[in-house]
Amino acid sequence: PEEIVAITFTRKAAAEMRERILDSLKSAESDPGGERRQSLRDRERWLIARDVLRRSDELGWRLTGNPARTRIQTVDSFCSRLVRQMPVLSRLGGQPEIVEDATELYRQAAENLLAHLEDGRDQAEKDPGGENWSDSIGILLEHLDNNLPRIRELIVVMLGKRDQWQEYVVGMQRAKEDPDLDLRKILEDNVASQIESVLEKARAAFPDDSIRGFVRALNVAMENLEISDSGLPLEDLPGTGVDCLSLWQLIASLCLTGGGTWRKTLNKNQGFPPGEPGRLHKERFLKLLEGFSANESLRELLEQTMALPEPRYSEEDWTVLEVLPVLLQLAYANLRMLFKERNQVDFAEISFGAFNALGGEDEPTDLALYLDHRIRHILVDEYQDISNGQYRLLDRLTAGWTELDGHSLFLVGDPMQSIYRFRDAEVGLFIKTWNEKRLGQMPVEPRRITVNFRSDAALVEWVNRAFLLIFPADSDSHMGAVGFTPAKAFQSREEDCGTILHPVGDDGHEADRVLEIISRIRESFPGDSVAILVRSRPHLREIIPLMVRSNTLFRAVEIEELNTDSMIQDLIALVRALHHEADRVAWLAVLRAPWCGLNLEDLLRLVGGNRHDTVWRCMTDSSLTATLSDDGRGRLERLCRVMQRAFELQGRMSLRRWVEGVWINLGGPATLKFGNDLVNAETFFDVLDEMDRGGDLRDRSVFYDRIGALYAGADVRADDTLQVMTIHKAKGLEFDHVILPGLSRRRRNPSGQLLLWSDTSDGLLVAPIKSPVQDSPAPIYEFIQNYERRRQDYEESRLLYVATTRARKQLHVMVSSGQPKPAKGSMLSKLWPVVESEYSGQAGEAGPDSADDGRDAPGMNDGTAGVALRRLDSEWSLPKPPLPVDWSPSFLLDETDQEGEFGVIKFKWAGQTIKHVGTIVHRCLQQMAAEGIERWDAARISGWRGYFRDSLFSVGVGEDSIEEAGELVRLALTATLEDPKGRWIMSNEHGEAKSEYALSGICQGNLVNIVIDRTFVDRNGTRWIVDYKTSRHESGDVDDFLDNQQERYRDQMERYAEIMSSFETRPIRLGLYFPLLKGWREWGAPEQ
Repeated sequence: PEEIVAITFTRKAAAEMRERILDSLKSAESDPGGERRQSLRDRERWLIARDVLRRSDELGWRLTGNPARTRIQTVDSFCSRLVRQMPVLSRLGGQPEIVEDATELYRQAAENLLAHLEDGRDQAEKDPGGENWSDSIGILLEHLDNNLPRIRELIVVMLGKRDQWQEYVVGMQRAKEDPDLDLRKILEDNVASQIESVLEKARAAFPDDSIRGFVRALNVAMENLEISDSGLPLEDLPGTGVDCLSLWQLIASLCLTGGGTWRKTLNKNQGFPPGEPGRLHKERFLKLLEGFSANESLRELLEQTMALPEPRYSEEDWTVLEVLPVLLQLAYANLRMLFKERNQVDFAEISFGAFNALGGEDEPTDLALYLDHRIRHILVDEYQDISNGQYRLLDRLTAGWTELDGHSLFLVGDPMQSIYRFRDAEVGLFIKTWNEKRLGQMPVEPRRITVNFRSDAALVEWVNRAFLLIFPADSDSHMGAVGFTPAKAFQSREEDCGTILHPVGDDGHEADRVLEIISRIRESFPGDSVAILVRSRPHLREIIPLMVRSNTLFRAVEIEELNTDSMIQDLIALVRALHHEADRVAWLAVLRAPWCGLNLEDLLRLVGGNRHDTVWRCMTDSSLTATLSDDGRGRLERLCRVMQRAFELQGRMSLRRWVEGVWINLGGPATLKFGNDLVNAETFFDVLDEMDRGGDLRDRSVFYDRIGALYAGADVRADDTLQVMTIHKAKGLEFDHVILPGLSRRRRNPSGQLLLWSDTSDGLLVAPIKSPVQDSPAPIYEFIQNYERRRQDYEESRLLYVATTRARKQLHVMVSSGQPKPAKGSMLSKLWPVVESEYSGQAGEAGPDSADDGRDAPGMNDGTAGVALRRLDSEWSLPKPPLPVDWSPSFLLDETDQEGEFGVIKFKWAGQTIKHVGTIVHRCLQQMAAEGIERWDAARISGWRGYFRDSLFSVGVGEDSIEEAGELVRLALTATLEDPKGRWIMSNEHGEAKSEYALSGICQGNLVNIVIDRTFVDRNGTRWIVDYKTSRHESGDVDDFLDNQQERYRDQMERYAEIMSSFETRPIRLGLYFPLLKGWREWGAPEQ
């Protein structure tokens, strides 16, 4: 089975694929006759699974007992596996740590490059013939107005995209160094070819029967405009060479307005002055334009023509373009040095390493030859999202394969759902593979699947009707245009299902209508799932606050940025204040935060007249505090006591313990108001813990960036029946009802980047960023931007398609009534031809603007009339512990203590060796969970035998037992990988997953310390607490043994649940996992 490799792009997709396969095999194993297969789909799946099981039995694979033999992995883990096998050829050495967010490394590499500005000049003096890259930096600095911080950030962005530009930049460098090539001419010829391609299409789009009349009117207009040209008057449409560009742009300006719409009036500026002589020509020309109005292809091409540039770089742009490849390569070299120093890499570097490990097409490495024999079948899921680099990797893997040598390639994807260009997904590669019927040298046979099993027939029909108008007529691999393929409905048409339009007024009214729709759905379809899907998070700015105020519980999936939460902002201010007494803004924020809550009047008395002293000095000045109100003075005194004690403890404990202790003593937890606040605070302190360097912040700017890159957790009180997410996050999911707000909003224009490029059918287009002090436009840069904007526009159509096809029963489309036509660039503008007629009949239903209302948390009050100041009551103090606690050492219990009244188990039956085996197994399982179980296999575990021996020796296992003990560790870890239950426990797809999780709690008035081997929250919102047991049972009934073990550890596990329940209110299930036995026992924790 290892000859079959299934590759997908996310860990979640890989886990789901593995789960479905194993579930199908187990289901077929438990139902050998197929009696329980009712539907046709289930029956077909059962037949396939039965054949697989039969083959597994014939060859002794035991797939259901050894699921790790199924090679289902992400493309990143596949590349990582290749790199581990060839550390030298991959140029990465020993397996480095993979960093998911390498922005800190990119920024450091950019700073290292710019910090050595003068070094290049020193090097040039020593080696006059060498490359003076210091001058290259100087050229870029001058071009960007000496804005060093901006240059640094632009380089950071480019380093994050180096897998996209590396090939082009290297090619430009080689062409520049080749004396037989003129790089500038090559690139300018590419622009010229693209211009001619647009002009050819525009000429072909003119109706043949209109050309003669159009040319006559055109000659009249040019004569009136006194345009002189050797080719005038025209007898036909102009040619399509670059020399005819100005004539075509004149034609475009005569036909279209500045906004790109067909002209409905003409005047002297277009060559048709008022008066009788020109009236007839004007009427004829307007009649021609009226006839063109249905020709959308011609309009688009003329609009593109208006923006075409002259195919020549300015001298300044070319000078910058010459140095950018040098600087980008140097920045990458600095990044590689950082990778080596820190033994860290990002996913792009792993991909480069995997490609290098396979060698060249003519000189494959031993690994490539081995894989050619070892991997015989490759399946790629979501192939429409493949990138250029991944395509090249697949091409290299399948080089030499033929359809007759036993190899097979299976590519699955839906190009109409390709929506990840920002991750370098290139749908054109899917179109190319489909049209050419091959990937590299490997032939493929296209098969189209058109049945929609998800949605009601009414929804399928509406989507077919709508997207035939929205999608382009034909696919284009270079433009990323995908033609529409209608679907066939599998589900029948049901009552109350289909697409519903909702005319709305402003954003506030849209939010009201969304809430109203949710209420109606819950009344009519109780228990159904509902999703609110948006293109971008700001589109929820009105909706989420209204849902919060109305106590509507929902699960938000990566919606609210963590640093926008007011509680997190208060915590950031607290960290800043504790680290810097002179940080005036932070100290003022601490004084206004809910744990203190000084009103503005008291705040002004305290610090308003004193801008020279620090806020802390003002807080401790008795002459100033005496001027405060009694309430304000009491609040300030409590804050000062806590902060004074904090300064005394600074540097004497970990950073997390210090800051979290201050927050708790100030009453921070008592100010929490929402269901996810505690989760968010925990996330904040986790990041703080990671950034600890001897009790101080390792790098404050990195810490703020890390917090800014995270999202607030989901409300623990909410279930999955109402979810809020972006359309990108919803891909692959389905819901009974989908609501689409914010469709009338325009998409944001992309920010400029250092180097802009596009690989077109006519060759590479490339241009440097425009200078902020440059008065003249940057025509080639803007041309490439427009080209990429059209490609993005095609993807926007696909994004809308993904959104509308998530619904099973109902699709609710919010249509803004605030303007006669939707804004260009909005999703609603794409839907407009479909919904305009229906919308016109409902537009009067849009209601008035919504009103705002406030809500305070219990125990909070207003400090000043008219100002919503949330704060603790002035008499608040830390609550007393619920029970008196015995803090004496004899009562500081943990799970290694002797068996006593608290039910802690001592392994009386087990020798010291098996106890030490358990210690090492626990340690390795923690490592596996941290890295991700998909990165582990039996071969890697076997390679760790030396580590097992060393670790066992370090904990006291003798030489006579160490080999047997090491083998037990290997067997336990391998069994966990092979066991579906073990992989499920170790999976990182669960929420809030933690290993070796230490907690302290009060049990019967005593402080108890526990360490939970594994805990997580499953997709149903249930908290699992799992304990590993390395027990062996070599005689008797295993089930009886496991039942006895469950009873033996029941009290201990339920005590874990009791402590965990003091932190949250989720339902809890308990589990014992026995890796050496592949045994499992679970039960529900008693209600606390």
